Amino acid sequence: MAVAVFMGPRDTAGYAVSIDRAQVQGGDLVIGYREQVPGPAQVVALVRTSPYAVRLLPKTDGAPKFQREK
Repeated sequence: MAVAVFMGPRDTAGYAVSIDRAQVQGGDLVIGYREQVPGPAQVVALVRTSPYAVRLLPKTDGAPKFQREK
């Protein structure tokens, strides 16, 4: 089984997403993810990007719930 997080199109480089945790809680599969955005002083390439992350997991029957981590 695979879970994926897609950030969608961004106008510059410097964006990223990662899946930090995946655990069963109360019958649901909770997927914790983090987004990284470039800072105001960070030099980035002016190219269109679409950051994503995919993680393979053992099969579970719970409903997936995505939760942004801080």
